[in-house]
Amino acid sequence: MEFIDKSDIMKGIGPDTTADLLEKAMGHKYFKREGSPGNYKYYYTEEQYKKAKGTSKESEKNNKEELEEKKGNEEELSITVLPNRSVRGSGHFYTFNEKEQESVLNYLKKLVESDKSGIVREVLKETKDKEKYSSSIPVKMGGVFFCIYSSYGDFRIGGGGDNLSSGKVIREKLETILSEIGKFSKEELGTKKETEDPKVKNEEQYNKEKGKKTDD
Repeated sequence: MEFIDKSDIMKGIGPDTTADLLEKAMGHKYFKREGSPGNYKYYYTEEQYKKAKGTSKESEKNNKEELEEKKGNEEELSITVLPNRSVRGSGHFYTFNEKEQESVLNYLKKLVESDKSGIVREVLKETKDKEKYSSSIPVKMGGVFFCIYSSYGDFRIGGGGDNLSSGKVIREKLETILSEIGKFSKEELGTKKETEDPKVKNEEQYNKEKGKKTDD
């Protein structure tokens, strides 16, 4: 009687398990297979695969937008308005203090003219009217996505939901966000204006030259 060596049997069937052999024997095609021998997972349609991976058309679009935005400059700290970004499901994470309120207001006022969507003007009006909840302005800063809105006239930061950073990420970057917002405080804007005002610069130059001539 002739015996068959076990290694010859393994060469014939490979390392697949019984479940994998049955899967192959069923004679149907699958869209994608992942895993290793003995732990394969089969996806029979592209839709099933995308659903399992969380890559629906909407999330694909958002992921693409996010990647494109990050390509620009990951370290860029200026706050940019993203009027087309959904803020559905976002929650309240921070209320600006009195001084910060002024900075946010100054920042939004500077954005009014360049904001073609009209969302900034709308929020400013609703804030002035002290509505319970104003509309939300989706923004990004250095890769962090959040929204600015107001409640009874006080500006807040919102996050989470569909397309905004989580509360954890926002809290980690809160100090940086507040620092950036602080650039629009009355004191900062006043200092900037004073140092960059051409009249001031020209006057300083004039006095300097006048003093030089007197010495001569």
